[in-house]
Amino acid sequence: MVDALRRGAQLRLLTGDYLGITAPQALRELCELAEEYAGLQVKIYRSEGRSFHPKAYLFRRGGSALAYGQQHWSREALRDGVEWNLRAIDATQPGELRAIAARFERLWRAPAAVLLTQAWIEDYAARTPVGQRLAWDPPPPRPEPHAIQLRALAALASTRESGHVRGLVVLATGLGKTLLAALDALQMGARRVLSWPIARRSSSRRGGPSGGAAGSQRGSGSWAACAKRPPELVFASVQTLGQPGAAEAVGGGPL
Repeated sequence: MVDALRRGAQLRLLTGDYLGITAPQALRELCELAEEYAGLQVKIYRSEGRSFHPKAYLFRRGGSALAYGQQHWSREALRDGVEWNLRAIDATQPGELRAIAARFERLWRAPAAVLLTQAWIEDYAARTPVGQRLAWDPPPPRPEPHAIQLRALAALASTRESGHVRGLVVLATGLGKTLLAALDALQMGARRVLSWPIARRSSSRRGGPSGGAAGSQRGSGSWAACAKRPPELVFASVQTLGQPGAAEAVGGGPL
């Protein structure tokens, strides 16, 4: 979802408070994303005891496609669990997609659907028993450096203490140079970080484990991010950073 928002996607998300099982922390993170990305709108459907349990995802890009089924937004359901979903496209089932899209619009505009705010979340958390909530997926633990990375980190710290402002580390493929750079950014207390992964494009999308190591408490994003605020951790290729306007897009200033 974050990747789509960074690319400029427009997203409306409707969730509910049925039975109080929605984790308040998950709602807080959604609310923060909506504050950061203009393309995201989040509403909460106040069920007031009425069952609210739909799970459907409607995508529009030229044509329309629908994924409908039982899958929750959890790591277990999305990655490892046994879940069944139905996918439909408008080229073969236009009537069904129009009907479901119209139903979503009715729910979205219903008086029971209100914009998600931090104030609403705190009120919801206060009136929902803790034992009644389902556990939400916490972020993965920060990766620990291996022996070679520890030696490199110590050498970098030593050269920095000697007054050097630049360092070069040469490591064989597979020993974790990107993770090493993230860990060194942590140990030096860097306020903003630039990383240009060259091995795989996917590394620049969310930072992978290295982004998680350096960015557990920070905002990160690719150069093409559409965030209202420039990220503190920027993942981009050298070619992308060389394009006109790249410096302005990541907020300018030292990295």
